[in-house]
Amino acid sequence: MIRFPLLQQKISVEDLSTRFAVGRRNFDRRFISATGNTTIEYLQGAKIESAKKVLKTSRKTVNEVMHEVGYADFLCFSAS
Repeated sequence: MIRFPLLQQKISVEDLSTRFAVGRRNFDRRFISATGNTTIEYLQGAKIESAKKVLKTSRKTVNEVMHEVGYADFLCFSAS
């Protein structure tokens, strides 16, 4: 699983594919093969799991946690 501070950053598939020195389509295929999810699905899932942990173990508001895990829009966060 991705570490919590990394989730706060804006991460794109292009950034990841460049970092691993492969083309985007190749990266997508390899990522799906390894995880069973697209990169976006995986990152969203990681953010939501991190948010759940913080909400269960802290007294922070949903709005605070939403921003901590990288969501800027409440509707997008609540839909996830």
